[in-house]
Amino acid sequence: MKRHDHLHLTSYYLQTALKPSFADIFRRAKALGLTTSFDPNSDPTNKWSKSIEGVLRYTDVLFVNEREAAQLTRSSTAKAALKTLGTKVECAVIKGGPRGAMAIQNGATVVGSGFKVAAVDTTGAGDSFDAGFLSAYLRDAPLAECLRIGNACGALSATRVGGTAGQPTEPEFQKFLESN
Repeated sequence: MKRHDHLHLTSYYLQTALKPSFADIFRRAKALGLTTSFDPNSDPTNKWSKSIEGVLRYTDVLFVNEREAAQLTRSSTAKAALKTLGTKVECAVIKGGPRGAMAIQNGATVVGSGFKVAAVDTTGAGDSFDAGFLSAYLRDAPLAECLRIGNACGALSATRVGGTAGQPTEPEFQKFLESN
């Protein structure tokens, strides 16, 4: 059973002042028994320095998109990247936007389809995916259900302008899942 206390950090490459502390923050969180998740975002220099390995060492769930996964692992396919990432963290997730997402945990790979919506603005959709996935993950849901909930939250986020306007209430979310 996962511990429900959780630390999620994002924007490793955008938080330049905080970047040197990420590994220590994650190490301390793990020492406290927290579950950790990490969405580094893209490296604007496309170098993907080895310093990120220090953070991955203490990461339970890693979220990247297909391009980030390929660059981080130097892999030519998302499946190869996922397999590599699965050796570095407990659970790795590669987000594919409207195409859905794939994840690996304990060597088992699961693919989750995306949802067809009338996308208005994708700002924040990845973060909404992360939140939905984690809400299920921390309740010990099966990996396929974590992907389904993450994909639904990401899709709903894209239906409105802004990073948070499309985040649904619980009744809206349930209605969306029932109709899809």
